[in-house]
Amino acid sequence: MYSKVLFLLIGAFTWLIPINAIALDLNSCRTYKRNVGIDSKLVDEGIEIIATSEVKVESDYKEDVIKSLSEAEAISRIKILRFLRAECIDDKCFHPYKMSDPPKLDKQLRSMVTISQCYQSNKFVRVSVELSPKTIKLNQQ
Repeated sequence: MYSKVLFLLIGAFTWLIPINAIALDLNSCRTYKRNVGIDSKLVDEGIEIIATSEVKVESDYKEDVIKSLSEAEAISRIKILRFLRAECIDDKCFHPYKMSDPPKLDKQLRSMVTISQCYQSNKFVRVSVELSPKTIKLNQQ
């Protein structure tokens, strides 16, 4: 009985997590519309910033792909923070605000929305994150 329940749980996680949690389009990197880097443009209510990052995938195992997706998303969010405000010492740039400085980090992160991601088998993942008046309004609701 225990082994049947365990088997069902493993099966459920194998099928549900990739589909629901990462919503990954496995064939999209060949036609991915965004280049690695940061794009900004003026929109009606302010500025739209989209950061795209690419991270190498160590293997074709799901856990390695998930790790790479998380890393690429974090790098994209850091790119946006640095775009908004950066200080540089020699070749090292960083966002100068501390955790105690406003606005709160969790509020900023909720305003940064992952808009697309892809996976190139055994090579890399790409993740694009957006910060715009639209995503900020969604966060305030």
